[in-house]
Amino acid sequence: MAAPSSAWKWRSSAVMLSIGFISFFQVYHDSVVDNLLPVTEPWLIEQYGSLGAAHTAWSLLVSIRQIGEFIGCILSIFADRYGRKIPLLINAASITVGGILCAAVSYLPLSLWPAIVGRLLIGFGAGMAQVVGSAMLAEIPATKNRGCFLGTLTMWSCVGELGGMSSSLPVALGTPDLWPWAMTVGTLFAPIALLILMFAPDSPRYLLDNGRREEARDALKFYQSSEDWQACVEDVESERAEMDSGEKYRPWGLHQILDRFKDRRFIYPMVLASILEGFAHVDDWVWLSYSTKVFLLSGVRDDRAPYASLFMSIPQAIVAIVATVVLDRFSRRDIMIIPTLGSALCAAAAIISVSLPVTLGFTSATNSIVLLATADLVMTTLASEGIYAVVPELFGQRDRVLGTALAGATQNLTGSLITMVVLKLVVTVGCAYTLAPFVVINICYAIFIWAKVPETGGKDFSLIGRSLQATEENASAERLIADDELY
Repeated sequence: MAAPSSAWKWRSSAVMLSIGFISFFQVYHDSVVDNLLPVTEPWLIEQYGSLGAAHTAWSLLVSIRQIGEFIGCILSIFADRYGRKIPLLINAASITVGGILCAAVSYLPLSLWPAIVGRLLIGFGAGMAQVVGSAMLAEIPATKNRGCFLGTLTMWSCVGELGGMSSSLPVALGTPDLWPWAMTVGTLFAPIALLILMFAPDSPRYLLDNGRREEARDALKFYQSSEDWQACVEDVESERAEMDSGEKYRPWGLHQILDRFKDRRFIYPMVLASILEGFAHVDDWVWLSYSTKVFLLSGVRDDRAPYASLFMSIPQAIVAIVATVVLDRFSRRDIMIIPTLGSALCAAAAIISVSLPVTLGFTSATNSIVLLATADLVMTTLASEGIYAVVPELFGQRDRVLGTALAGATQNLTGSLITMVVLKLVVTVGCAYTLAPFVVINICYAIFIWAKVPETGGKDFSLIGRSLQATEENASAERLIADDELY
């Protein structure tokens, strides 16, 4: 309490950045494998005997992180009973161990298995941290600062992607001798995040909901300005007052979790959130994990393809940082819809540029595919700023971790399936046919947001909950009227 009155800004920022690093920054591990594939192919062929078997093993290495994230998202449902802090500490430790295993892959006679297990642990830690961390970042700031806090998640994702592209360059760690260390660099700050989170209090909203008012008071002093404390307490009490007496917050077991699927007040936002994250920027998986391969197949020279992937990642990182600062000035819906349509347009243009380069005025597809991939990633970055802010805002205090976990699990399941097959699709049928379904998905996705997703920016959680309940009741009434007319 002897600290300056503005010290809460530094404390909350340190926690915010630590959560971002152990969650969305771990996208680093998706982009780092992009440039490493050409470098590791000779070693992989030596280990597995053929190029086909080598690509199969590498595809498992790439996709296993999404599988780990899927597991982490599911298990985070049960972590809710232990608060926000303890699961985040476990996540940071898991990422640290995973990084050590990745570094050991070339020193152990086990082919890719140490790195596969390491990436599984990294994915597990990042997946649970994405859910629990998103919930905590939605709960620790005042309402007016919530968009900025949640917006940092997309910023960390883009910075992680840029970091992975940079560290895996041939002039850095992307060499036949150093490539395992390229996979480890993304975990180096996890121990620092672990230390910061050890000295930070749990979410004040979580503590208030569990009747731990003294601890909640100290947490509010740690995270917020004194002028915002009362509004936070009133918002929590307003949420709790709207529940029935039998629904007060309590530690959940499997039975209580299953009971939530009988409540439409949970089902409706859960469906919205699962679709929002499950089909978010689906074509990003192509550029994120296999852009170097796509560029090589499009005619980019071998020595320039890794640098083209790096160039592709720079603008989106800059846009993500700027968007984080100004996110609360714009409608969440507009930020999701307009860039998603822009992403569909970029992917459609990429298809044309690969198939018919002259149509766009280029002499070849070499330059156009890189520029369009860059523009596509900028669009997906802007859309992600809105998506990752909206999803935790859709749920009340009781359901935030459960709903965000299911949404995150949907996204990681989608990502693991795409990364498992997209390399083979790009090699066998080409980039144009691989991207075509993603154009259709993005257009349908934008229409869905326009029709179904409410505006959540600048609203208290209790107000968002009432808005969703009214929307769901109106939809139910319309269905009943339609059924009556049918019969």
